[in-house]
Amino acid sequence: MLATLKDLPFLTSLLYQECERTRKGGIEVAWSVEEAGLFIAKALSDLSFHIEVERTGNSIQAVCGVKLFNPLLPPHPLSVVEWLWWGKDKKATVRVWNTCKIWAKAQGAQYAMCVLARPQTRPGKFIETYQWVEL
Repeated sequence: MLATLKDLPFLTSLLYQECERTRKGGIEVAWSVEEAGLFIAKALSDLSFHIEVERTGNSIQAVCGVKLFNPLLPPHPLSVVEWLWWGKDKKATVRVWNTCKIWAKAQGAQYAMCVLARPQTRPGKFIETYQWVEL
């Protein structure tokens, strides 16, 4: 189900918490809850973004936020990148990611990219591992 403005407080808090969690390796970044809220509000109104949520009643069980983009290197195929992916259980988390990939393919995207979680163990070093899939 597509996220709405009523989800803004939850999504803002979640984005901020997830970004803080990934910075446990010691990287210091100036970042605030207000900036997270502005980013989410922009994403909700920008057609190149999509935020999928799964609910049980009024409680959000899983979230996936993606954005369409053209990679830097030729041939620049339209792709989609995940920028927020969270869930209370694995099945719900996979469902929202799959729904985002279906949305992206309907927009003309050829590839999807997501970040695979990797614990940060060295202060001052931030590592992200990306996985690409063909849509």
